[in-house]
Amino acid sequence: MQLLEYKGKELLRSCGIRIPRGIVTNNKSYINLSYHTERYNEFFFEHHGHVILKAQVATSGRKKKGLIVEADNYEKSLQQIDTLYQMEWNDVPITTLLIEKELDIQEEYYLSILYDTRERKPMVLFSRSGGINVEDEERPHSIHVSALEGLHSFQARELVKAAGFSKREILQLASFISKAYTCFRRYDCRLLEINPIIKTPEGMLFAGDAKITIDDSAVSRQRVFSDVTDAEDLSLLSEGALEARKIDYHDHRGVAGKTFLEFDGNIAVLASGGGASLTSMDAILEAGGKPGNYTEYSGNPSREKVRQRT
Repeated sequence: MQLLEYKGKELLRSCGIRIPRGIVTNNKSYINLSYHTERYNEFFFEHHGHVILKAQVATSGRKKKGLIVEADNYEKSLQQIDTLYQMEWNDVPITTLLIEKELDIQEEYYLSILYDTRERKPMVLFSRSGGINVEDEERPHSIHVSALEGLHSFQARELVKAAGFSKREILQLASFISKAYTCFRRYDCRLLEINPIIKTPEGMLFAGDAKITIDDSAVSRQRVFSDVTDAEDLSLLSEGALEARKIDYHDHRGVAGKTFLEFDGNIAVLASGGGASLTSMDAILEAGGKPGNYTEYSGNPSREKVRQRT
C-alpha cells in the first residue's frame, strides 16, 4: 500500500520527525476555495506569504511535471490552486492538495530505508546530496541492519560520519535517521524515503517529502489504517483495483484482491496460482474470448473474501 505524501508525513510526525506546517485540501469540499477560505487566508499570511502547493498523487518527480508549485502572492496562489485542480495525472483529475509553509533551505539530504532482498535485511541509505536531481548525485552511503536487533545508534552515527559530516552534525542527523527507522519498523514499511531532508539556517531538520509503502500483508494489524479510505489514489490504481485491494486490507485470511487488472473484454477471470492463471488467460484468448479482468487469489482465502471479489 503506497501512501500519499501527507499520509506518510503523518506517520513520520508520530515518530518525532519534524514536518513543515501545512493544510490538506480536496476539491470535493474545497472547489475554488469556497470552503475554508478564511483558514487558508490565515495560513498564507501567518507564514509571511510563501507556500508550496503539492498535488497529492503517487508519482515521483512531481515538481518537474508541474504538480508542485510555489507561491508568494495570495491572489496568484488561488489561481494556482484552481489550475492544479483542473489538471490530471494518468487521466485522473487531481483531487487533493497539500499546502505547506515554504522553508528556508540551507542544505538538502537524502534518506531511504528498504529491504535488501539479497541480504534479507533492512538497508539504510543516506547521502548529503538530496533534492529533485538526487539521481544525478553521488551514490548514497549504506548499511545493513539486523531485523532482530534493529538500528543501533552507533550504526546511524557511522553512516552519517561516512557521508562526511562533522562531529557537531553527526548526533543530530543520526537521531533523525533513528526516528525514521523506528517509523519503518513500527508501521511495517517496505519502503521509507525522505527526499529531501531539509536543514534550515537555524539548524533544524524537516522531512520535505515522504514516500512510504506499507507491506500489504500487515495493513490489517495496523490500527492507524483502520479507517483509511484514500491511502492510495486513482493516480496509482484504477477505481476497481482500489476496491479490490481493500478486500485484503482488514482480513488477513489469504489474498483475494491484491492482484487485479482490468481489460476491455467481457469474461471474468478468477483464478488461483500464477502459472495456472496465466494458462487460463492464454486458453481464453486462443479460443477467441476476451477477458474483462485478471483476478488472482491465493493463500486459502475465506469464501467471504472470494465472494466479495466476484
